[in-house]
Amino acid sequence: RRPDPAPLMVWLLGRGEKRTELTFLAEREAAPPQLTPKDVLTLVPYGRFCNATKFAGEVDVMEALAAVRAQYRIDAARIAVAGFSMGGGSAWHLATHYPGLWAVASPGAGFAETPIFTKADAPNKEPRPAWERLLWRQYEATGIAGNLLNLPTLAYTGELDGQKEASDLMEAAMQREGLKLERFIGPQTAHRYHDATKAALTQRLEELLAKGRDPQPRDVRFQTYTLRYPESAWVRVEGLGRHWELAEVRATRRDDRHVTAQTRNVAAIAFPGLTAATVTLDGQELRAEGAGLRFHRDGNTWR
Repeated sequence: RRPDPAPLMVWLLGRGEKRTELTFLAEREAAPPQLTPKDVLTLVPYGRFCNATKFAGEVDVMEALAAVRAQYRIDAARIAVAGFSMGGGSAWHLATHYPGLWAVASPGAGFAETPIFTKADAPNKEPRPAWERLLWRQYEATGIAGNLLNLPTLAYTGELDGQKEASDLMEAAMQREGLKLERFIGPQTAHRYHDATKAALTQRLEELLAKGRDPQPRDVRFQTYTLRYPESAWVRVEGLGRHWELAEVRATRRDDRHVTAQTRNVAAIAFPGLTAATVTLDGQELRAEGAGLRFHRDGNTWR
């Protein structure tokens, strides 16, 4: 029995369209995941078949994570998410949509958005309707790259891998947010891990897991298109001005009693864990008391 709570890595699987439950179990018995940081428990969810942890696959991951945390002593500040290929796409999704959950993310190859990866706008493709393009935003990581402000992200790809495109797009998206993506590129390598590069990546992953995440970061930047994904750290969006359009919060917590936030397309917001506080929202100062402070917009005024 470990004397201290253990770090955990959630490893997300690559594409396997013939992977049944029995095949999944046989894979688990045959070999460990492609990344194996030292002294770290690893959870490999089935992911509800081959869907890149979207919809029911995402539910499967979160239910599996909850079950492990209920049955083992897991350090909540030292949970990583990682995967390769389709699992890399899964890692980009879960990192950007649940940024307050992870200490570190390591997407390998994969994809981060829909139209470019699927070549939806290729000349021979039927134009996609506006409503479909709008709904792509539910899972796109590129549009909410600002959520990685407090989440160290280690992106791996082979130099010759066509799926290097995902890291390239996320690097550009993060640059637009003033953030820098930490990249590991396997030299002259196609769609697999390069041994020496994987060793360096694993060492960095271990360092960041040992450090853990700050549960109360001073600054939080949170972006979302839907209330399906409402929060990061101590900021929770509870109402949108217009759904499926980008909503954003940039908040600074001086201490438990003073918060300043700028918002965009946000109609209601909460600060879980705060009690009596002075909160300045979009330049308007409000004084509030009680656990879990909530504010809503009334026209141009916050209440």
